[in-house]
Amino acid sequence: MIPNRVMLDILENVAKAADAFVLIFDDALNIVWMNGAFEQRLGYRLDDLRGRDRIPFLSFDREEQFLLTIHQALLGDRPEEFEIPVSSVEGLRKNLHWKTMLIREDDETRQKMVVAVGRAAGNPEQAKSDLEAAEERYRVLFENTGIAMMFIREDTTISLVNKEFEKLTGQPKDQVEGKLSWTDLIARDEDLERMKMFHRLRRIDPELAPGVYDTKIRARDGERKDVMIRVTMIPGTAYSLASMLDMTERRRAEKATRESEQKYRSLVENMQDTLYRCDLEGNLSFASPSGAGLLHYDSVEELIGRNIATDIYMNPAEREMLLRELHENGRVMNYEVTLKRRDGSPVLVSTNSHLFRDGDGNVMGVEGIFSDITRRKQTERALLEKEKRLHGITMNMPGVVFQFYATDDGEWGISYAGERLSELFSLPEDAEKRFPVFMSHIHEEDRERFLASVRKAVETVSSWSFEGRFFGASPDETTWFQGLATPTRHDDRYVFDGLLLNISERKHAEEMSRQSEEKFSTVFMTAPDCIAITRLQNGRIIEVNLGFEEITGWTRREAVGRTSTDINFWADPVERDHMVEELKAGRDVLHREFLFCRKDGSSRHGIYSARAINLAGEPCLIFVLQDFTEWRTLEEDRRKLERQLFQSQKMDAIGQLAGGVAHDFNNILMGIQGNVSLMQMEYDSGHPHYPRLTRIEEHVKRGANLTRQLLGFAREGKYEVRTL
Repeated sequence: MIPNRVMLDILENVAKAADAFVLIFDDALNIVWMNGAFEQRLGYRLDDLRGRDRIPFLSFDREEQFLLTIHQALLGDRPEEFEIPVSSVEGLRKNLHWKTMLIREDDETRQKMVVAVGRAAGNPEQAKSDLEAAEERYRVLFENTGIAMMFIREDTTISLVNKEFEKLTGQPKDQVEGKLSWTDLIARDEDLERMKMFHRLRRIDPELAPGVYDTKIRARDGERKDVMIRVTMIPGTAYSLASMLDMTERRRAEKATRESEQKYRSLVENMQDTLYRCDLEGNLSFASPSGAGLLHYDSVEELIGRNIATDIYMNPAEREMLLRELHENGRVMNYEVTLKRRDGSPVLVSTNSHLFRDGDGNVMGVEGIFSDITRRKQTERALLEKEKRLHGITMNMPGVVFQFYATDDGEWGISYAGERLSELFSLPEDAEKRFPVFMSHIHEEDRERFLASVRKAVETVSSWSFEGRFFGASPDETTWFQGLATPTRHDDRYVFDGLLLNISERKHAEEMSRQSEEKFSTVFMTAPDCIAITRLQNGRIIEVNLGFEEITGWTRREAVGRTSTDINFWADPVERDHMVEELKAGRDVLHREFLFCRKDGSSRHGIYSARAINLAGEPCLIFVLQDFTEWRTLEEDRRKLERQLFQSQKMDAIGQLAGGVAHDFNNILMGIQGNVSLMQMEYDSGHPHYPRLTRIEEHVKRGANLTRQLLGFAREGKYEVRTL
């Protein structure tokens, strides 16, 4: 649980107004928030405190006392104000009075947090009073902490113990406090001398002696107990505070574990799976002998010390993913990874692994089992591939795979049906209901025939085949189906393994094909043109229409089975060869004129087209002929009349042209004639120009004569040029 922003703002403002230092601890005693004054005055930031083993602004002894107080607050005990000094980054100490407050949600299962508020200490008298009060509170905490604890003087005398100490040692308080030395509790002489030295060094400088160590103590009844001792100095005094954690049961468990390890060592050494252990960095510290065989090493000793991430994993990223999974969940089961053999080849394994910890709960590394699953994976892949193929076959088949049974006592039913049964036939998934529902949806006209076919297959133990109609939600939704099955004998029944096919499309196609054939046959036979279909391979005629009989004179019975050459169809065989070459080249022959022969030997003019087609997988030729002999005669007559008309029109045009020319030319001649006559009047017959004028006049007359001929050709008119 992280405090919301509003709550943090309130704490920040209150702390600022009160000149206070504020810390918030979660239920794992981690600092999750501090106010600005704490950062500014002491120089610590929240990020500086994450991931550290201890709290740097508290001394060793004060840290334990402070965290103990926070722990008590989390348990619901709210200690009153207590004093604990803090140190800044520069080493400056500041005495602070602290108060704690528990924060919890309404839901008791949610995470709890503690707010610790520290303010600068006041006057000495108040500080003394507060200290006395704090001492009382600490005594209460001391008595109820749940761990055996004792205050030790410089002369090794035990000055104060709690109830847990009495339980652990069996020594009553009144015989210990101020009377017993801690050295009297130590059972082993070698530990005693070492611990005495620690006792002296700690009072010189706490950093010179270890704070935690293991030893054995002697209880009042003489029993030796394994304990872990944690010792801290009380600042400003020569006193030390020691806590003792009973490790006896743990040591016994460790001994039992060693005996168990010895007991099952042979099992580990001979097991096929590989046990392993490595530290957090991945360095392999243990592997069972089978690991050498799994990874193709000569001995397991060659594996020890290798880094599992870089030397054992094929892909180090898989190791990182495994660690993340372990830190999130604590363990993995049947987790698949790929390891690397000595020669670099991969081996697929499944691992059950978990984090292992030391006595304090600190994560030390990973341990688990590697199982070679290469063969299993090969088998699984083969099975999966077969299953995929089977599923692909059944899902892509045009129908539904089914299993039908008929018992000896007359019971019928569908014991298995593929996934597409509901899709194609809308049948229920309940096996007991499938057959009755299926029967009820068979078309009533087909139902008795269906039952008869099943009875016959059962009685004769023969293959079953049936075609019928099946209706869906309404009788209008009709589906044609075909059932095919083969029987085998199983105990008290015959089992039919088969296939249900939806043949509605096929039935529809057959009906459409029948109708199409009827239409084609009607069009083919009644077409007025001559149509013939022949095989390309041998040229034999396989079908002709009525137009063929009418145009060629050959009946269908006479023509089918023969070639066009057999019936002397081509007047010029070269024309047939040319058609064949065009068709072989993949080109159609369209609207080509030719001469063909009828049955009576007469030649006719025709226009034909030919195209290669495919009928029932066989290459064929369709030949269409139009007889245009009569049309050709009519066409020739038409052309003759057109030529005559054209000639008539041409002559008429020439006549009109000649008349126009003659008329214009005659006007010119009249002008010349007039001028000549006038000139003759001016000269007498003896003048030298008179003969020339006479010759001009003669030429005008000749021109006038020519003009009369042209006009006569044009309009059959007569014109005469006269002297006026």
